[in-house]
Amino acid sequence: MPPSVNPAIYKKNTGYLTIDPETDELFWQSSPSAPPLMKITLSAISALQASGANSTKFKLRFSYIPPVKAEGADAAAETEPVQYLFSFADRDVMGRVRDILQLSLQKTSALAQAAKEKEAEAEQQKVAAAAAAAAAAAASTNGKKAGGAGGTHVRPVSATSVHLESKKLLANLDLQKKLLMEDKGLKSKFEETVIKNGLPYEEFWATRVHILRAYALTSSQKRGPYNVLSTVKPVSNSENKASVSLTRETITDIFDQYPLVRRAYNDCVPKINEGDFWSRFFLSRLFRRLKGEKQKPTDPTDVLLDKYIDYIDNGTLSGMRKRKTPDDDEPEEEVDVNVPFFLDVAGNEESDPQKLGNRQDITMRPGVEGPGAISLIRAMNNLSQKMVYGVDDHGMEYGMHDHDESQLVDELKLNGLEEQVPTAYMELNLKPNALTSSSSSLSTGANGSTEATADAAANPAAPLTEEQQHPVKYMKSNLADPTLNLQEPGLLQDDIRRAQKQITKTIRLRSREASNNLTREQKTIESEVQEYAQLCHITSIEFLRHFWIHFRSGDAAQAPAVAKLLQSVRKSIVRVEAVVRDSPEDIRPAVQAALQPLTASLHKAVAAYTRAVAERYSHSADPSATGTPVPT
Repeated sequence: MPPSVNPAIYKKNTGYLTIDPETDELFWQSSPSAPPLMKITLSAISALQASGANSTKFKLRFSYIPPVKAEGADAAAETEPVQYLFSFADRDVMGRVRDILQLSLQKTSALAQAAKEKEAEAEQQKVAAAAAAAAAAAASTNGKKAGGAGGTHVRPVSATSVHLESKKLLANLDLQKKLLMEDKGLKSKFEETVIKNGLPYEEFWATRVHILRAYALTSSQKRGPYNVLSTVKPVSNSENKASVSLTRETITDIFDQYPLVRRAYNDCVPKINEGDFWSRFFLSRLFRRLKGEKQKPTDPTDVLLDKYIDYIDNGTLSGMRKRKTPDDDEPEEEVDVNVPFFLDVAGNEESDPQKLGNRQDITMRPGVEGPGAISLIRAMNNLSQKMVYGVDDHGMEYGMHDHDESQLVDELKLNGLEEQVPTAYMELNLKPNALTSSSSSLSTGANGSTEATADAAANPAAPLTEEQQHPVKYMKSNLADPTLNLQEPGLLQDDIRRAQKQITKTIRLRSREASNNLTREQKTIESEVQEYAQLCHITSIEFLRHFWIHFRSGDAAQAPAVAKLLQSVRKSIVRVEAVVRDSPEDIRPAVQAALQPLTASLHKAVAAYTRAVAERYSHSADPSATGTPVPT
């Protein structure tokens, strides 16, 4: 928004008052080329006052709180507000300056409110995080105590959440700005209605809270977990070092998915350089084991990193306890394993070795280390489970979920032992003479079957009435027509197809000729008129929407807003007439017909307000009564 320069009188001296919202400054100077004699910050202005509508003097007064620069006793003196008084020679100039300062005050108030809400949200998040940590610790303790009773999967509670309340969405200026930058159509509406035509931005967003809520949900989505090591492609150079490009986000993901790598990093990086650590890691056997690749005897070894392969806890990487060897005298610690109560029979049937061919499984092939293969499979299962559940390693308990157990229960139910409910049918018997009998009656027996009575079988067929005979005679006459040949359309299929193709080709040719008859200038003019008409239509509909919202509210406090919106509706009528008047004569009737519904809607709004005001004044003895007219 460019700076606003307005003639003003300050301390009985004539000069110019300049307001620059972009730099958040207001300064007064004796001439446009002179240096500013007074400069203040817009965001520090408060207590704005202006002359009344009936006043003959046009003055504007506001308070300014200077920033605190001193300390001690002088600080209180400097924070006292300073009064500024400006006089204007024209009411319109004063109104323009007042509107700009009011908008600045609204933005400052909204930012201050947003800052307070942000601080309150931060405090709530701290409390929620502490509560979530306590709940997770309690749940982990209870899960360990439960032991063999069946473990449950505990997911960590997220302290961050998306605020979808209407008040917070309307106060989130950053969210609104991002939405306007992404949605060009909404941005054009905002510029036409709010910036150019003076619609309050709160009114604009009040009818689009659902759009803000949807955008907040969309923008809050984050990328899910993935196997980060599979995306890293190291390249070894001539010095037997891996060359790879890593970011801090990638390193953080590696540490989150593989706590063993974090431990190796903490143990080795103080001794060696960080770059050397990652180069050696991506060439080590530890990297291949974590990535899920099969180890070969020819793979290069690393004394510093390969020793971390032995740090394993029951085939997982959560405990990082060194595995005991048969030579160790210390007994192994007993580990509680959560065993599910049900067996997946369908999974066992799919694991039938006869269906897998003659090749043995990787754990049963000769020449393959049993513990190594089992460790590899367990490591991959551990990684897959963490990716599926989307939690970090310390917050995971390996067990079956409730929905998994319920699914197994449903699969193990013996449905064959349940009682079979027979399907009930109703047998319907129809006799030929029952269709033509006019006095046939139906009776339902005890067994549920419906039969025609014996009297209907004995009665002869009743003659058809005149109404029933008329369509029968008509069909017989058409079928008896000698000129009618029902086989003729089937014999003329080729002629019908040729005629259809010729008609379609002619229509397409004529449509192309009609579109090519316009010159480039005519097409440009039509596109400009169409764009101008669409923009005028969008702006007018926006003002109509807010007018009817406030007009139908019946709230007396909405009277000033309704009156202001009525002026915008009347200006919209003038804009529509200008669009029709400025359009070329050859397309003017089409433009007028296209905008006719909009014109009728605008006139209807003005007529409704006028009628409501007249009825209010007719029922009220005081002509100066205020309030929103009651719509009829």
